[in-house]
Order: sequence, then structure tokens, then C-alpha cells
Amino acid sequence: MFIDQIAHWSPILRGEIQPLAASLCGRARSEAASGGEAETKERAPRSRKRLGHGATSYNPARLPALPYHPLVLQDHLIDNPRILEGLVTTLARADVFPPAITDINIAPMGPIVDEAMTRLILRPFTSSTTYRNLKATGQGVFHIADDALMIARGAIGKITARWQHGAVNDGQYVGPNEVSPREDKTTDYPTAQAPGHEALIRPADRVRSVVLTGACRYYEFEVTTLDDSQDRTRIEARVVHAGVLREFIGFCRARHAVLEAAILATRLHLTGKDAVLAQYEPLQIIIDKTGSQAEHQAMTELRFVVEQWTGEPPA
Repeated sequence: MFIDQIAHWSPILRGEIQPLAASLCGRARSEAASGGEAETKERAPRSRKRLGHGATSYNPARLPALPYHPLVLQDHLIDNPRILEGLVTTLARADVFPPAITDINIAPMGPIVDEAMTRLILRPFTSSTTYRNLKATGQGVFHIADDALMIARGAIGKITARWQHGAVNDGQYVGPNEVSPREDKTTDYPTAQAPGHEALIRPADRVRSVVLTGACRYYEFEVTTLDDSQDRTRIEARVVHAGVLREFIGFCRARHAVLEAAILATRLHLTGKDAVLAQYEPLQIIIDKTGSQAEHQAMTELRFVVEQWTGEPPA
């Protein structure tokens, strides 16, 4: 039967292939006669030189252009936009400074930023403290940080802040051992000695807010427009001052896993805890393989909060 099928299709195949082969041969003879002028574009050499470990050389110019899906990133105010994750500090009121510790809010947030970090677009929910504070004061500080434990505790409202030595609190200097904790909203947290268990702060330079001295960089900003017509607001801001505190320590898979886990924890009211816990499993594997004590502690606290979640939106 197989032989009969070949006999049946052979004339058809010959009818398709033979004209194509003749066409290619005719094109080759034409190019040879004209010195290759028929070729309008120079062909890149198809090198297959081995680079080691099975890799081959390639020409990046020959790679196809990847599609760009701007989604919410496409904005006329932002040049080459991207979402950058960090921590935002805001105050409940701007008429009293230095502020009380209980008036300071530290929350993880991923604003849309431009290439030069001169403009920010923040999108907190109307139920968040960050939104309420920015609407009341119009000022804040965005921080780039590599402390995964601090980011995780910011996501669940468990950052303990204290003034840096020499910073003022109610007109007085505060010593390095005098801790002023933020009011606790939950209890019975797992405890362990780990770096980053509290956030040192100092007054900001140009705005009514505070700077996290353990961050890598900070950007003080002022709100220019605020649209709260929807549950997720749109707050545009311009950076009025920036500073560098220390070098970024580098990339660590466990810290990125904690960052993703912290973001998922802030979306419990949208997805429910079962979906979040399911996504925690592959992240836990990364932390187990590459994390330090701080990342393990961060994941323990995040998982505890998710498991205890009762359906209330994040503060």
C-alpha cells in the first residue's frame, strides 16, 4: 500500500518540485552572469563556529524583532518606561515635623519610572495608607533597596522603624537604642534573629517625609496630579531630589523570590490565599537553594500572614 501511495503522489510532487528547481537554477545562472547584481541585500555568513558547551556564534542583527506590548507602560510622560519595585515612605500629615513614628508609613510599591528617574507614576489602591497619605501631603520618598526582609515586612505592615542616631524626633535627638515601633496590627508572628529586622530612618532633604537609611538609593518626589476615580489610583509625581546611600549588593535569586512573594501577599484580596500559597511553592524552592537567613525569615513571615488571612484588603 505504501508503494502505491508513492506511485500516486510521485507525478504530483514532480509537477511541483521540477518547476521550482528550474526557477532556482535559472536565478543562479542569471546572478552568475551579472556578477551577483541581482542580489539586493548582502547575505550574512552562516557561520556555525562552535563557542563551547554546544553554543554557536550568531549575528544579533539577524534576530527577529520582538513584539512590544506596552500595556499600562505606554505613557506620553514617561521615556522608555518600566516598573521598578521599591519602598515608598509617606506621612499621615505634613503640618507636624518631625513626625511621630505612628504617622510614618513604609510600603512596597512598583511605580512606573522613566530612564532618567525624573518622573514616577504610582498606582496604589484607594484602600491603602500610601494613597491616603499622598492625597493629604502630596510628598513622599521612593527607595531602591536590596533588603528582602524589609520589603516583605513592608508588604504585611510589620516594619519596625526607629530614628537613626542624630535624627530628631519631636525636637529631641534619639539614641541608637531607643526604638519607636510602628503600631502592631497583628500578633503571634514567627520570630528569628535576622538582619534587616528594623528600618532606620532620617528626615528627607527636600520633602516632608523620611528616608530609609538602609536603602541603596532614594528619590524624593512631589505629586503633580492625582486621579482617584477608580479603585486603583493614578498618581503622577516628579522627582525633586535624589541620593545614593550605598552600593546595590547584586542579584540573588532568593531575594527576587521574596520580592515576588511579597507582591503576591499584597494581592490577597484579589486572588485569595489558595492561589497565593500555590505560587509560593516554586518560590520556596528557590529560597531554599539560594537564600540566606533573612530570605528564609521573610518567606516564613509572608507565608504565616497568607495562611492567617481572613479576607480583609491590605492596609
